[in-house]
Amino acid sequence: MKDLRILPTTLFDASPSSQAEIFWRARWVFDRQEVLDVLKYSVEMGWLVPQVFANVAGIELATFEEEKRICWKANINADVHWFQIA
Repeated sequence: MKDLRILPTTLFDASPSSQAEIFWRARWVFDRQEVLDVLKYSVEMGWLVPQVFANVAGIELATFEEEKRICWKANINADVHWFQIA
């Protein structure tokens, strides 16, 4: 069974995490597509907000250098209960 706690711990940290860092931290537990699925689902649910600091064709198609400039920030407000996924 995969350790599902690694992604919420990384994603909902106080500071934004780069996409490259998220892939690096989850490399032993999840493959790339699984991490992208979690990121997309978290955006759909309103838990995460992507911040892109470069011209990127798409988050899924980003190169390693572009992934360093894509950050994911927790969307913490009264309407979003992100802690329920942990």
